[in-house]
Amino acid sequence: MSTDHVESTPTDREDRPASLDEALGGPGASDDIRTLWDDLAHGVEPPDLSAPAVGLSDLATEPGPSPSRSPADRLLVDPESPPVVAPTGPPAGPVTDLPGDGTAPEIDDRPLTRRERREQRRQAKELRRSERLQLRRHRILPRTVIGISALLLAAAIGAALSGAGLYAYYDWRLAENEDRVGTLTATLEERLTEANADIENVQNQAVNEIRAAAEPLEQLLADTRTVSDLTPVLAPSVFFVSTLDVNGEPSVGSGFVVSSNDSESLIVTSYRTVAAATETPAPVIEVRGEGDNLTGRLHSWDPDRDLALLIVERGGLKALPWAAESVRAEALGRRVYVGSGLGGSGVSLSPGLVIDQSQAGLQHSAPVGNAWQGGPLLTAEGEVLGIASIAYAPLGFDPGDLTFAIPVEGACERVLTCSGGEVSG
Repeated sequence: MSTDHVESTPTDREDRPASLDEALGGPGASDDIRTLWDDLAHGVEPPDLSAPAVGLSDLATEPGPSPSRSPADRLLVDPESPPVVAPTGPPAGPVTDLPGDGTAPEIDDRPLTRRERREQRRQAKELRRSERLQLRRHRILPRTVIGISALLLAAAIGAALSGAGLYAYYDWRLAENEDRVGTLTATLEERLTEANADIENVQNQAVNEIRAAAEPLEQLLADTRTVSDLTPVLAPSVFFVSTLDVNGEPSVGSGFVVSSNDSESLIVTSYRTVAAATETPAPVIEVRGEGDNLTGRLHSWDPDRDLALLIVERGGLKALPWAAESVRAEALGRRVYVGSGLGGSGVSLSPGLVIDQSQAGLQHSAPVGNAWQGGPLLTAEGEVLGIASIAYAPLGFDPGDLTFAIPVEGACERVLTCSGGEVSG
């Protein structure tokens, strides 16, 4: 197939323009056309044409594109259409200031540069933008009394609605805060009640601990008061007993008056103290009390219970009262004191507690030494519960520090005669 109709001849290539700008009439023509097309697409009015109208005759006579015409002029000219009439408005070129003599202004008919055309387009855009803003302000802000009244009414309604909303929000927050305060108050009351209960429990516990810690001190103070109160009461009735044992060594103890008449008095003491007096020759038994030195005579004795009864030739001595039977039956845990006739005040007391009680005797914690054996085991009221002893061992072995006291009624079985509450030898 022949390609002559497709390929161009050298002659055609020589007649063809070298570029798009040359085809359109000059350098930069393509850029002007693109700018004009963008303005038309965005609604921008084309600038006023500064060149005069061009007819077909002018196109025919001009050998090439006129440098004084803009691309817009060339686009508006059609060789097949009638001639275009030049605009009758003021010239588009810059106008110089009027001369001082009032003559006609000179018109600059030079073509607009690209910068000037751009400045005109920018000014046109600014003018249209200001017109649109002015139109919007006219649409938003009313210019009549009714419009202004409607605007004020709308503002008032908006203010009322906003005030109602704020009041509702305030009321909701107030109610919420009141609920929180109520909950917090109830919680605080519960916590306060619990705290008071805890404080009371801790206080009671502390008081109990203090009492437990101070009990020895309280007992000491109580013992001190008791000893101070009992000393003058016991002094006329408690005596110190001194003699010799079977080896000729000193043997000491105490005794107390259980009965007295006008001429004689009966004194109960420890058999261990006067055991040597049961044999012949018997040592002298001295009985001392309240500054008097008396001589005692052994009347009866009971070695198993470590009891002995002495008679002194002195009447009118004060006998110690015996504790009631109910007190003697419930002596366990009672505070007791062992009395001795040896002391600066004539009597000394050794405090302790009854830790065990049986028919055999009263086991207690009051210390009993040689000077206290045979002395009375007393209550805090000065009543006799039993007779203190070192040698008495009802369990068959040495009790150690926790000694036994013979119940006072046990003295009636061997060394005393007790009838109707009266004691006799």
